[in-house]
Amino acid sequence: MKASVRAFWRSVLSALGFVIGIAAVDSARAQSWVPTSAPSDVWQGITSSADGTKLAAAAQSPTYGGDGLIYTSTNSGDTWQASGAPTNNWGYLVGSADGTRLIGLTYSGKIYLSTNSGGDWESESTVGILAMACSADATHVLGGGFFAPLVISTNSGLTWMQVTQHLNVSLWVSFACSTNFKTLAALDTGNTCYTSTNSGATWRSVTNGPVPNQMNTYYPQIACSADGTKMVLVTQYAGEIYTSTNSGASFVASHSYTATGGSVSDYQIASSADGSTLVIANCQYTYISTNSGATWTTFAVNSNGSPYVGTVCSADGTKIFAMLVPGLIYKWQAPVISIANNGGSANLSWPWLFSPSFALQTNSDLTTTNWAAFGAAPTVTNGQNLVTVPCGHGQQFFRLVRQ
Repeated sequence: MKASVRAFWRSVLSALGFVIGIAAVDSARAQSWVPTSAPSDVWQGITSSADGTKLAAAAQSPTYGGDGLIYTSTNSGDTWQASGAPTNNWGYLVGSADGTRLIGLTYSGKIYLSTNSGGDWESESTVGILAMACSADATHVLGGGFFAPLVISTNSGLTWMQVTQHLNVSLWVSFACSTNFKTLAALDTGNTCYTSTNSGATWRSVTNGPVPNQMNTYYPQIACSADGTKMVLVTQYAGEIYTSTNSGASFVASHSYTATGGSVSDYQIASSADGSTLVIANCQYTYISTNSGATWTTFAVNSNGSPYVGTVCSADGTKIFAMLVPGLIYKWQAPVISIANNGGSANLSWPWLFSPSFALQTNSDLTTTNWAAFGAAPTVTNGQNLVTVPCGHGQQFFRLVRQ
């Protein structure tokens, strides 16, 4: 059992004559996606801070039905405001782990940089790329585009240098990198996945992965854990998923889905920092895994068939965001355990979804590590797991942990 305590908080119920506290919820999942307050737009890029509180989302220009703005949020999507970015035809967006440094890419290949969470933007350079990935501090950036070599920037897009190793590709479409920019991954629309473990000095092609006809002419997507050891790749042909635990030296098949309600090139992907929580979104569905791709749960999110153009995940996997084009930006956030007074006892409840993956633990002293499984099995009532804690003396704390 993996017991990883995330955001720490308490909820005290003193009317029972003893104290019950909730210590943590570890990577549990909410039951449904909900729209954020972001406007409906022709979205093209989204990025999130590591804690999932700071977001930035970019839209295409009015020529293509959007408003050409970049919006930001500082409260996990509860409210949004237009940033200071100029109106443009935005195509891609990446940012630092603390959410202060943002790098925007237009469809014409122009790079813009903000160092104050979107308040102000400066034009950096023009480079022929279509997609990017960046280090945790957003100083190092990997990018590529049409019939062009990979390029790397070490100053947030101000200047770029070509990767010296020749890689014979037609169109780079997706990138991933570790937080320290040591491990890099690049995909093209042919049949190649290249990885590097030395910040792009040398590259290797995948020796065991998707077969060529499943990637050819479609847009595969890749994501990785913070340290770069775990990678997940989804092809755009029937949504076949591959995972790696050795920094992309080899991949194994994880699962396969058939695109429904739209183009097969609608899959988007994101990963938590430890690589355990993975999210894949296509036209009408999202797929969530909490065990590094071993099993997946399917959710019907949107009924109009609008494709997804981006999805991001907080570092701990408790907040996930996905954007539609055209459409809204949706949010999926981990639940908390609720406490209710039930006469001489307390009712603890949390969403039933994914309950087999998580266990309730208890402890009487938060200064110790003596957490133990709570003995009573929960009952399911109205979509909630419910346990009743009898009245006693002293204090008792509870948390959910991934099994």
